[in-house]
Amino acid sequence: SSSELTFNRDILAFAVMDLSCKFRQGGFNLIPNDRELSDAYEGIIQEFMKLQNPSGSFGNVQRTDLITQALLSSIAINARVEDWDHLKAVRFLINSMKAPPTDLLSTYLILPLLNDKTLVDISITNCSGSRDQNDLVAEIHDYVGPKIQVQYSLFIGDSKDVIHTIVLKVPKHFTAFDVMQFAALKDKKIQFQIRISIWKVGYL
Repeated sequence: SSSELTFNRDILAFAVMDLSCKFRQGGFNLIPNDRELSDAYEGIIQEFMKLQNPSGSFGNVQRTDLITQALLSSIAINARVEDWDHLKAVRFLINSMKAPPTDLLSTYLILPLLNDKTLVDISITNCSGSRDQNDLVAEIHDYVGPKIQVQYSLFIGDSKDVIHTIVLKVPKHFTAFDVMQFAALKDKKIQFQIRISIWKVGYL
């Protein structure tokens, strides 16, 4: 039936992402019967690209989420995956989130796409609880959303004859703590300590 067919497309989208992950890690030779699987992989991708509607969707919101991620994950394996409108699909998804009600699963699936990522990228992402210095710098560098410019100036002496200024471009959602951390990483002249008490938190 048509309902079974569309459900199978959801499963196939997950299968494409799974194979994209395997192929990215070790190439086609990593999987037994790789030629048969790779032919099926290519065939499903071609079928998916033909399903895109003029609106950019591939069906409902969740199916569009899944197929968009599947196609995006396959680009790293096959650069010829170009017969679809990636930006139009993402615009459709963003617009769908503006019209309530929105459900948790749709929101969960769209989040990676907002940063041009897919669920496959989790396999190469460090999800540890602690964020080291390199993680913070990489996060700022890779962030594609809106950013703001922050300027710190240090005046030394009564006559302010020594001035040191640093200008940072950081994601708009960054807290003051995030910005100060980044400033300390970018310039060794800038240092700060955090002091926590029962009544307040202070930055020095």
